[in-house]
Amino acid sequence: MLADPNVQEILIDVTKDDENSIPIIQCLLNGKTTDEEIAEETEIRLNIVRRILYKLYDAGVASYKRSKDPETQWYTYSWKFEEDKIAEIISEKFEKFSMEIHQSLEYEEDNM
Repeated sequence: MLADPNVQEILIDVTKDDENSIPIIQCLLNGKTTDEEIAEETEIRLNIVRRILYKLYDAGVASYKRSKDPETQWYTYSWKFEEDKIAEIISEKFEKFSMEIHQSLEYEEDNM
């Protein structure tokens, strides 16, 4: 999935981070679920990992579950990449692009 340049373009557009977003998403797809695991695996600073995960969440392509550690009383966030949402975004982008092309063509035809 991440090999597709259209998918990469959309994810980079969503996160505004072309350097770090793909390795983070790859970790999610490989089964790493917590932000700490992802930061350790990718060697990307934890605050950057969290920022990208929240941007993915805001775009609807990632979700999380929050659980409380009974011993430390700290919350742990388990993240999941929502692959189905990517297909929706690609479809919406295609429809928008198609409509813009159609409108441009109509304008050119009407003003010749």
